Amino acid sequence: MFQKQTTEPKLDEKVTLDEKTVDAPVKKDTKVGTMTVQLKDGDTLGYVDGKKTDTINVVTKDDVDKANWFMLMLYSIGDFFTGIWDYVVDGISGWFN
Repeated sequence: MFQKQTTEPKLDEKVTLDEKTVDAPVKKDTKVGTMTVQLKDGDTLGYVDGKKTDTINVVTKDDVDKANWFMLMLYSIGDFFTGIWDYVVDGISGWFN
């Protein structure tokens, strides 16, 4: 049986990361979480059991080194200014709500 080219599956995807293994450094092929995939709203695409859920492991493709102190400092500065920007945007948008 073939799927129509115009039919796009509607998927629910949920990624759950293991906080202990996500922190760098992480070796290649390390399991860092799981991903669960299920068809939305009982969609069957005409031939699939819509109630079935599949779970796969999320693994690292490459080694991930820990960032050096300089890069960590730059990330912190970027986060600081992002936080200020978000605060200003929320304040201004609050004037119009």
